[in-house]
Amino acid sequence: MSFIRFFLIILGCVTLRSFGFCQTPIELNNKALELSQLSTDRNVIELAVALLDSAIAIDSLYDVAYSNKISILCRLGEKQRAIKTLNSLLKIRPERSQLLVMKGNILEAMKDTEGAKKCYRRAMAKADSLVQQGKASHNDLLDRAFLILLTVNKEAGIEELDRLQKLYPNEPLFLEMMQTFREFDRKEHISNICKSR
Repeated sequence: MSFIRFFLIILGCVTLRSFGFCQTPIELNNKALELSQLSTDRNVIELAVALLDSAIAIDSLYDVAYSNKISILCRLGEKQRAIKTLNSLLKIRPERSQLLVMKGNILEAMKDTEGAKKCYRRAMAKADSLVQQGKASHNDLLDRAFLILLTVNKEAGIEELDRLQKLYPNEPLFLEMMQTFREFDRKEHISNICKSR
């Protein structure tokens, strides 16, 4: 998309917004998702990306729009653009280790194994820090177990998830994810990252 087209979208939105007519970032995000899910035409999907860019321009902290943009860019096979968007999201949400894992997955799919390893190490350091501080939620613990599954091996990931199940027997999340961990295929997972459809 050209800079001029993007600028006109933003200018039009800012002008209309002053009169109460412009869509909110949430509405733009929802419209983008609708377009991207209803069409396989690349031009329509690029329009969805432009709508997400508009949502982000209106509210630069609206992380849902960034996440959806990354997902759509991956669907288009646009790994470099997805990484650029992930880097922007990491600036506003540096605490989210899941973003580092996603970035590592995309870098690994791009055959940048060193960059991927750096992301995984940073993600594990963040996860370990949360655990040590006693601030890890159940989702954080699950993310850490997935990171072990991804970076160590399947058995170690399953063992960690099993340990969490025993530690938190009333938390269904760990039990529900066990089958997913057992069926996990690392090569397939990486090969499906940012794969054009």
